[in-house]
Amino acid sequence: MDLLALRVIVFAVLAFAYMMFDVLNNRNVPSYFAYASLVVGAAFTVLYLNVALIFYSALIAVATVGFGYVVYRIGQLGAADVIELAALSLIVPFLSKPLVFGVAQQYMPLVLSVAINSGIAALIVVPLYYIPKALATKQHGYKRNTPATYFRIALIVTVYAFFGLFLILVLHASYAAMGILLVIAAGSALVMGYESRMMAYMSQYVTYRKMEAGDIIATGMMEPKEVDYAGKKLKHFERLVTPELIAELRSKMPKRRFPVYKKPIPFAVPIFIGAITALAFGNVLLFLLPAYP
Repeated sequence: MDLLALRVIVFAVLAFAYMMFDVLNNRNVPSYFAYASLVVGAAFTVLYLNVALIFYSALIAVATVGFGYVVYRIGQLGAADVIELAALSLIVPFLSKPLVFGVAQQYMPLVLSVAINSGIAALIVVPLYYIPKALATKQHGYKRNTPATYFRIALIVTVYAFFGLFLILVLHASYAAMGILLVIAAGSALVMGYESRMMAYMSQYVTYRKMEAGDIIATGMMEPKEVDYAGKKLKHFERLVTPELIAELRSKMPKRRFPVYKKPIPFAVPIFIGAITALAFGNVLLFLLPAYP
């Protein structure tokens, strides 16, 4: 079997395995599996037997971990998601041309395409999955949309509309480009419009006793004064729940309940979609360029 074909197969299988753990195991990816995936990625990088390629592959992985850690600390990704992206970047750091359709992208790290495609996929997956569940469930504590919310939705839709006109009239964009832009615009508007209800569906008010390291506090469901008070009272207060924060809550605010995401978004699902589309089509945002086929 060709080594590139093997890389692609392992890349796709690994992304699928992470998705299955995320969906079927309540977002708990075993540590041994996560670290084993990094070892597999490192082995594939070494198989290049080229010092320059090994260096660039390692550099991309380090950058992925570094940026991913920042996103993890602000509570937007899980630690396993960061490790998954790093492992994928090591298995296939570059893909000279998409496997199904697209132009050459040899200088673009494949993990960048995965991340961008995953973000677009999340704009589809999150509303389709969470909005019906949120509407079908009786909830308490969510913030109703204000006129400011509807203004922001109208503003972002207007911006996308003008950008779409620019793509059509000036750059003569393809139907594929307009389809991608429409998906991004619709997904963004839906997420903004139903954000509060989705947060309420995904979260539960719990004390430190039911918090685990790695949980995310839904600070968007808290009043600004509550967030400020917690920040002043607790040295380690942030969206990401850490062992230090749990210890502080135990000693200083043992009975205080915080909204914590207990039904969080399984990010490995859009990451899997992003990985497969990156292999097949590359960075889908490039379809917005007029020179793209």
